[in-house]
Amino acid sequence: MVARRKRKSLRERNPDKWNEIRKKVYRRDSWTCRRCGATGVEVHAHHIVPFSKGGSDKLDNLETVCKDCHISIHPDSTMERESTDNWLWLILILIGLLLACSMVGCGILTSIAGWFGSHL
Repeated sequence: MVARRKRKSLRERNPDKWNEIRKKVYRRDSWTCRRCGATGVEVHAHHIVPFSKGGSDKLDNLETVCKDCHISIHPDSTMERESTDNWLWLILILIGLLLACSMVGCGILTSIAGWFGSHL
């Protein structure tokens, strides 16, 4: 049995060309989500026929969608988890910095506590 090689998307083969194509999609669609009509939000280039199911990276198989619609189109994808993971990492880094500062006595915890005390 011969193993078939996984087809590589344009994004993987030539990221610069992919960026050109997705920007053409955004301009064609006036930077507007084709699903909900949202404007002024983060947009993604969505494959109408998924690349994994034989769809192409050509303009006629791509549409502009907002991040929320893209997540709802692909509920099992990592898009939403990646966003949550990014926040989690940021929070963990900040906690680490605060703990390190408290150990060496840089006074940042006192400053933060003072700020909250005066704003609550």
